[in-house]
Amino acid sequence: MDAIRYTLSSRSRDWLRIVESDFRRGTTKFSIQLRFSDLSTQQAATFLEHLTYEEVGGQLLPFLYVNLTAELTEQLVRGTRQIRNDLKSGASGEGPSIERDARSYLSATYLRPLRDAEAELSDGRGSRLAQVLNAAESFKSAAHVDALLTAVIRPNVAILGNPGISGSLDRIGHQLRGLDFANTPLSPIIEIVGGTDLATLDAIERKQMLRAVLERLQLLIDRNERIQGLGYSNLLFMATELLLLEQEQDDFPMLLIEEPEAHLHPQLQMKFLKAIREISVGRESLRYRAS
Repeated sequence: MDAIRYTLSSRSRDWLRIVESDFRRGTTKFSIQLRFSDLSTQQAATFLEHLTYEEVGGQLLPFLYVNLTAELTEQLVRGTRQIRNDLKSGASGEGPSIERDARSYLSATYLRPLRDAEAELSDGRGSRLAQVLNAAESFKSAAHVDALLTAVIRPNVAILGNPGISGSLDRIGHQLRGLDFANTPLSPIIEIVGGTDLATLDAIERKQMLRAVLERLQLLIDRNERIQGLGYSNLLFMATELLLLEQEQDDFPMLLIEEPEAHLHPQLQMKFLKAIREISVGRESLRYRAS
């Protein structure tokens, strides 16, 4: 699993890089090769210049080889030996280098072991839940985005007019008196995310506000029982990631789950594996193997 992550990278926030201990003692190089078969028309088009055609059963079929080579150099930076990486296509690694966009297309969704499912589904900057919700089909429509932002902006006016906020602002302004100049008077204001007028926001600001709104949301297992155990939190998190894979129809659907049984009792494990298999049957491009 680490070999796949080294080669393709992952969409999660954790960062994985090759370190000196990954090399076998006495060696300074290693390589990893991934071979993709049964490519869809769109996937083949995405990697057109990187494809290798091989004869299978009398047919010439396209395959994608991704080759990672890592070399431990003698160059030291802050006492650490530097590692040179190269990513190329071709059955023997003789193809062109695989550019960043193509590698991003292949990046996998990775659920690490001992994952903190509750933290991943809680609110906060860069939350995984916000990423999943942002990928929803409805948010590809500007009208749906504007409807959500409008629903948030309307209460902003009332919030800023609250005596606790407006009174504090007046006192802040009072503290500034005598610190400004007659020709440049200071008039402090308190702003709220998104402001109070949707019309004043450009496309980038609307995306930023949407992200800020979604990052204030959290996901719980049941509306009647807000406290959940580790097993159900883990199951809820994995279900959320499966939703993201279903939504990203145009992307390469690869899901890596390390220790899928974490915190799940045997019955829940079987239910989860059954759900995975049902999804894989519905999508020919999704491959699942339990080992």
